[in-house]
Amino acid sequence: MIGRCSQRAKFTARSLRSAAFAAVALSCSHRAPAPPSALLPPPAPAAAPSIEGEWVFEVAAGSGAKELSIIASFPQGSEVELGVDDGAEPFVRDVALIDGNRQEPVAPSDQAWTVPTCRAKGCRLHYRFLLSDASTAIGDPDVALAHDEVFVAPPSTWLLRPLM
Repeated sequence: MIGRCSQRAKFTARSLRSAAFAAVALSCSHRAPAPPSALLPPPAPAAAPSIEGEWVFEVAAGSGAKELSIIASFPQGSEVELGVDDGAEPFVRDVALIDGNRQEPVAPSDQAWTVPTCRAKGCRLHYRFLLSDASTAIGDPDVALAHDEVFVAPPSTWLLRPLM
């Protein structure tokens, strides 16, 4: 092993614009796989993003980066309709609005998720993205691609964000 890398990352909209591709890849370390409950976020405050006006994403990769657990925060005034890149929608799971210590499920409608709270007071959401399944099924380097045990996808594939 050459080195270890963290399986947690924070992104802001500004840092995402400069990223051409994110290779959320495989086993940065050889730790034992985490149980599914380890992918759930800890209870989070209902506060909007810590950086005023910016979108903030906290991403945790599961074992082998096959699944991502993501918390997305959007400031007050954000669009209410959220989505990912075309074709990646079927791999988004368990979208929930975080309200204090509660999580309220948000059902998809027509390939998007509508969250009125995002415009009214800002919002925090938790969801999972099945990166391995998406990479294997889509097989397009511009959206998601699997090669051996490496999964490559630009952030726009798996980051749920306001549709403009």
